[in-house]
Amino acid sequence: MISSIYELLYLSLSSLWWSSDSLISISIWIQAQRRKSRSKIDDLCNQIETKREHRSSSKPPNQVSGFSRSGDKRITVINGRGQMCFSFSGAVG
Repeated sequence: MISSIYELLYLSLSSLWWSSDSLISISIWIQAQRRKSRSKIDDLCNQIETKREHRSSSKPPNQVSGFSRSGDKRITVINGRGQMCFSFSGAVG
């Protein structure tokens, strides 16, 4: 099975009766294009991983606060960006 457009190009060009020098230079060009694509993907993955590490190291942990008074209970969870992500209040029975 053909895994990329470059292989398809190579196979279609190699079926023609060209000189071996032309096929070698086309093969070298195809390999260079593959390396560029792989390099771009690796760079993108590294950027995402760096951002993920930065976010996880700079984000404070969730804060949980709660109180109970005469059977009434309230729990609030605030995430690292200061947004309330969970709140509960009600009677405890």
